[in-house]
Amino acid sequence: MDPFNWILQGQLGFELEVGLLKWLSVETVPMFVVDRSPPWLNLGGGDSRVYQGSGGLGALAGASLGVNFWPQRVFRGYVIRTGLTNYSLEYETKSANGSRVDFVPHVQRQLYVMLGSVSRWGAFTFGGGIGLGYELNKETRCFPSDARSVADAKPGNCDEIQIATPVNGQLAAIGITPFTYPWEILGRISLGVTID
Repeated sequence: MDPFNWILQGQLGFELEVGLLKWLSVETVPMFVVDRSPPWLNLGGGDSRVYQGSGGLGALAGASLGVNFWPQRVFRGYVIRTGLTNYSLEYETKSANGSRVDFVPHVQRQLYVMLGSVSRWGAFTFGGGIGLGYELNKETRCFPSDARSVADAKPGNCDEIQIATPVNGQLAAIGITPFTYPWEILGRISLGVTID
């Protein structure tokens, strides 16, 4: 599991990986939404909070499927990870009195490649990696500068998915996608157990 995505993004993935050959493994990572209002969602300001939820089965938002290549030996040393994610997420903003301001669903379907490494101490593993993902389901939702209601949001050229939030009695828009959207810089730190 990745403790940093759990704490910062409120998304907990359980990485399940099987070695098929000395140099090849496959993995799936079911992802659960475990924090409705994590720190990274509420950095944009505004007078309301942004909340996330799973659009899937309960807290399960979806899963990724990956194929990994190990130059030395499976589960040891460096690894090149490739894969596809499919996470159904829902976002909403609420005012101070708890009433809904705006709601946005989005299915994050991302193709990614990562360079990582794994160290082993007996059955225990510690791994990390950095990579790049590209959003295959590139949606946009943009508010004009003079927006008066959430109905003013339309697909457009703002290159992000925006959600409305009140600021000093006026409607403002904040992005719920990364500033590099549709690209995303990925990071992973994993703590795990290996069964031989």
